[in-house]
Amino acid sequence: MLTSGFTYEREVICKHFEFLKKFNGNIDPQTREEVDPKLLISNKHIKHATEDFIAKNPWAFEHIPGESLDNIMM
Repeated sequence: MLTSGFTYEREVICKHFEFLKKFNGNIDPQTREEVDPKLLISNKHIKHATEDFIAKNPWAFEHIPGESLDNIMM
């Protein structure tokens, strides 16, 4: 989560920052304000809600060959 309050997947937002660094700095994709990528905050509410959903609905995750529920419950 960025300081703007918007939540992003960490890997994707870091790639976004890396790409934009070449052009105009670290820009929040929603607000277009400059942000410090060192200030990324883990959104534990989303993490726990996702883990709870997958624990209760394993069928929603089992579509990825070679992956198991244990791999994402870290």
